[in-house]
Amino acid sequence: MPAAANCNQNVSNSINVTEMYFPRASIGLIVFDVNETLLDLAAMEPTFEGIFRDKGTMRFWFANFIMYSSALTVAGCYVPFTDIRSAVMKMLADTRGIRIKDADKKELVEKFSTMPAHPEWLEPFRSSARPASGYSH
Repeated sequence: MPAAANCNQNVSNSINVTEMYFPRASIGLIVFDVNETLLDLAAMEPTFEGIFRDKGTMRFWFANFIMYSSALTVAGCYVPFTDIRSAVMKMLADTRGIRIKDADKKELVEKFSTMPAHPEWLEPFRSSARPASGYSH
């Protein structure tokens, strides 16, 4: 996690990333927790099973991914989710003596970028994307 090296600063002097990207005077904003709330991580289980020979490893990886991303956020350090995701995956593989092959890395990137939504969320999103009655462009 190379970007975390920049986080050795006093937290009181750190940049508030939330305010930097979403200033209080900005327009209304809706934020969604997408990982496992909207997106179905179960789609990742076969890939994890192929790498670690245990599909349950995906849940352990995800718990650690959330823990590290939360800790970095609380510490005032911005690290892209993709970097945290990869670092946690490498730590997990290293502790089990597993080398993640390039083909597996490519498959992981593909799976992460195409994870399906949980079916119960599809209609609410379709509904919210429709203009309200009486609204015209």
